[in-house]
Amino acid sequence: MALYGAPVWVAALTAPNRARLWRPQRVLAVRAIRGYRTVFTEAACALTGTPPWDLEAEVLAEVYRRVADFRAESGFRPPPENVCEWREAARRATMVRWSFRLETPRAADHRRVGRAAARDPYLPADAGAFRARLLRKVPVLGR
Repeated sequence: MALYGAPVWVAALTAPNRARLWRPQRVLAVRAIRGYRTVFTEAACALTGTPPWDLEAEVLAEVYRRVADFRAESGFRPPPENVCEWREAARRATMVRWSFRLETPRAADHRRVGRAAARDPYLPADAGAFRARLLRKVPVLGR
């Protein structure tokens, strides 16, 4: 129901509208993973394996646009194989955008984790890339 009519309203998504989409998805994702209220929205979505609904809405809009373009050019419906290919290509692009969004720190707590990485005596020094990736993903609260 949340994505109903997404091709129409996806262009009007602003930060407050994205937050309105995230609230119910966050509730569902936290309940699905049986997490606490303090779990980040992005983490809950990642654990459930569902991209944020704003990205899903863009997938629906892209497929709709391609189907509409095909109909305008040929006057016929596109073959189902083409629609499946377009949908899969849009989903792959969405996963790339989502992974980039997950890797980009957006909060001050995320940036602090990167600074604290060099000073953490509890992680082995030879952890290498695993250490950097772990510390980039784990937010530090209360520092």
